[in-house]
Amino acid sequence: MIDYRCLTAKDAADCWAFYLDVYVPEFPLDQIETPTIWLRLMRADASPHVRVILASDNQHIIGGIVFEEYQNTRSWLLTYLVVRPEYRCQGVANGLLKEMLRFVQDQPFPLLFTEVDPSDPVRLLIFAKLGFRRVLLDYVQPALSSEQPTVSNFWLMVHLQNNVLNTRVRSFLAEYYASLHQLPSPDLTRMDAKLGDETAQVWTQPLVDQDYTSASAEAYRPWPEFPLASSAE
Repeated sequence: MIDYRCLTAKDAADCWAFYLDVYVPEFPLDQIETPTIWLRLMRADASPHVRVILASDNQHIIGGIVFEEYQNTRSWLLTYLVVRPEYRCQGVANGLLKEMLRFVQDQPFPLLFTEVDPSDPVRLLIFAKLGFRRVLLDYVQPALSSEQPTVSNFWLMVHLQNNVLNTRVRSFLAEYYASLHQLPSPDLTRMDAKLGDETAQVWTQPLVDQDYTSASAEAYRPWPEFPLASSAE
């Protein structure tokens, strides 16, 4: 029996256990954050507001998902999704994503973003099945701290919904960069110019168009059990 639980700022011990035992082994050092940051941003008045949901089998923490709410732009950023190797392909990641979407769907017209390394086909498959599409943009992830670099090999992906306008993607990126004290930023200025017309729908690319085998492409169909509300203004 898998149990899912959303942590609070009082759950520091479980947060650190997830970080050390599950999270750190799966991510390179230039992509990780510390639980100190998560716990601080779990406060109700924090901006962005971070939520961490853990999956456990009554004995061990076996996975977790970390996501951030950007309230000014009604946007969410899925930052980390990880499951212990021995528990993969058993529905744990799906369960974590369903729990996350309970929070996302409470908001009117949400936008849901994630950042994915395109060299990792497994993660691309997971998010493609959820209905995510790449935003056609030379994306640069802002530096997560003063000690970390920007990252230019990620794709910015958005959950494909009706009427995803450039203005909302631009606004999210501005709020995201500002939250990390990365303004002014030449990278943000360049991306903002690339997005162009505020009233245009954002250009996205279905991952099925990428160079994958036909067998893999079949798995890229969006999962109908993860609908999101329209993002129309």
